[in-house]
Amino acid sequence: MKSTVLIRPNLKIFLLAAILIAAGHDLLLNGPLPASGRSMPVSPSQMSETELGKLVEIAEAKMDPDLYLKVSYAFEKRGDTRKALFYWRKAEKCDSN
Repeated sequence: MKSTVLIRPNLKIFLLAAILIAAGHDLLLNGPLPASGRSMPVSPSQMSETELGKLVEIAEAKMDPDLYLKVSYAFEKRGDTRKALFYWRKAEKCDSN
């Protein structure tokens, strides 16, 4: 009863499985890739003052807690913790209503 399955494993299948697992893990943690036509940069530190102002206006108009959290995160990354806390509290108020 000699089995040759475990003697010479197919390393290509192991490599392919590892790549698929890593890609699935990244997709679950980070979400899908952003669309190429998106106007908002990936990093809040790359966001200009006008883009941040537009995001604040959109958040105020829609009263969306997710947008308020994005604005808060952008201000936090810029080092303005006072505005970051202000918009974080607004997000909490919108979420509780």
